[in-house]
Amino acid sequence: MDTLKRKNTSLSKLIETYLGFLVEPSEENEVTPLVKSLSGIVTLRKDFDYKKSYKNHVLKSIPNSMAKIFVDTDVCIDLLSGRKSFNSVAEKLFSLADTGKIKICVSSFSFVNIDYVSRSQY
Repeated sequence: MDTLKRKNTSLSKLIETYLGFLVEPSEENEVTPLVKSLSGIVTLRKDFDYKKSYKNHVLKSIPNSMAKIFVDTDVCIDLLSGRKSFNSVAEKLFSLADTGKIKICVSSFSFVNIDYVSRSQY
């Protein structure tokens, strides 16, 4: 982590670069025929908002009980840190939980990771 700080590189950028390296075109990483056959088989309207549609589906699919949504550590950090462009989505998600429309579930490791990230900043 000290090296990342010295080079002013975020962990997410490091992971993005690593994943990009893993999928660079090579003979070993060619797209398989099965995946090629699946690519593009669904046609969506240009104005289709999949996030809104999925939200409506989740809220309607469990009418007699509360929908349970598993939230990744990054979403919790987005909310707590107020990270621009991600914070508004996290606020809306946690507001749904606050008003009793959904139930949020997080991994027990999330608390440890959030604590680590928070402490490493100060």
